[in-house]
Amino acid sequence: MRALSWVVVLLAFTVSTASSVSTADARTKRSRKPAAVKQARKHTQRAKHVAVREDRPRDRDRDRERERERERERERERERERERNADRDRHVDAEPTQPDAELTDEDDASAYVEAITTTKPATEPDRSPPKPALPDVDTRDDTDDRSEREHRREILERTDPDELPGRGQSFGLPWAGKLRGATRLRMPEGAYIRRPYRAYGTRTTVEYTRRAILDTLELHPRAHVLSIGDLSSEHGGQVSDHHSHQSGRDVDIGLFYKKQPAGYPEQFINATESNLDASTTWTLISKLAATQDKDGGVQVIFLDYDVQGIIYRWAKSHGVSERKLDQIFQYPKGRGTPALIHHYRNHQHHLHVRFRCASSDSDCE
Repeated sequence: MRALSWVVVLLAFTVSTASSVSTADARTKRSRKPAAVKQARKHTQRAKHVAVREDRPRDRDRDRERERERERERERERERERERNADRDRHVDAEPTQPDAELTDEDDASAYVEAITTTKPATEPDRSPPKPALPDVDTRDDTDDRSEREHRREILERTDPDELPGRGQSFGLPWAGKLRGATRLRMPEGAYIRRPYRAYGTRTTVEYTRRAILDTLELHPRAHVLSIGDLSSEHGGQVSDHHSHQSGRDVDIGLFYKKQPAGYPEQFINATESNLDASTTWTLISKLAATQDKDGGVQVIFLDYDVQGIIYRWAKSHGVSERKLDQIFQYPKGRGTPALIHHYRNHQHHLHVRFRCASSDSDCE
């Protein structure tokens, strides 16, 4: 009996020991599992951080590419806008209308067409303020219009300058013309010609432009270098970025600033009250205006209305007569009023100077 009791006790001890061992193993396994999970999570998070760091350059590259694409789209939109403006200008150039007393921005093109069609020839100097007035009656018939259009088309289709009809250098209109025997503009160190392959014009255009710039630099020796934009290509005709500049009588000239701006003279810079050197710019304008009564002299200048105001106020405060200023500037009379300088959009950073046909250019219009 006593032996049986010991057997029972021994079995109970064995069962208890086995249960304790299994419980301890289970606890150990449970304690190890969270550690393994934590370690796995750490590895996963570390991998995510590495992936994020590796993705950041790629994200930046994607952002840059998106920005470049947006900029290309904006440039395409600006190009489409320029084409729409050019088409509108062609329509205005072809059919100028009599403007009202006060013109809106959209009427500026017809204003300058009116101005250039009513300018008196150089053989009859007239120092009075320009009085634009279109003829009351158009005496030309349809036959005359057709012959004129055919003549202009013939000029534009001629690729060899020596085959152009008539005599002289400039043929046709500023926005539909050609050049023969063009004169190249060359300047000293005080001026920078941005695109020499577009620095061709008529002899009078080049000479008057060159003389006005040299006289200005001589009177203002401390002025910075002047930027000169496009005239025409060697044989005239259409050039990119311009509707006119086709017959050698247009020239873009930069402005003068109190301190030479960054990027100038390689590109034109917008003028403001704070940065424009009104004194030197006024001298340049007055030198160009002095050629009005000369053969092939200045016909019209395009400049933003607000920039006109900056120069006008400076000149008036420095003793220039109001009568002379009114002949030169539309400001403050209003856009579209008769004057040598006309407001035109996108001309807040340069002068667009157009010269008359010289008497030697028989087919210039």
